[in-house]
Amino acid sequence: PEYAEELDHFSRLRSEDFRKIPREEISSSGYVVSSLEAAIWCLLNTNDYASCVLEAVNLGDDTDTVAAIAGGLAGLAYGYEAIPQDWLNVLLRREYLEDTCHEFSRALVYRGTDKEF
Repeated sequence: PEYAEELDHFSRLRSEDFRKIPREEISSSGYVVSSLEAAIWCLLNTNDYASCVLEAVNLGDDTDTVAAIAGGLAGLAYGYEAIPQDWLNVLLRREYLEDTCHEFSRALVYRGTDKEF
């Protein structure tokens, strides 16, 4: 289709050896493809939530973007319980954030059904 040529930009992500790319070859420049590659690379080369996010930050350059993506992916992979408690304890408006996320996740679960949440 019309965007097929854009897939070429993601060729490294489709490689079976993507995980083995040396850290020096991972860019965290802020370019959307580089940010996605960096975040996925961090997830594939670490074993827990904190390590994934810290690896993303330690790549340098556009650390907030890459760490946000990596944190989201690590959250999906490891779950909320894997987020270090001391990181959660310093969140401003933590209860509001948790309530909002909980309601959003319930809405996703019940989406497309006739059940109330």
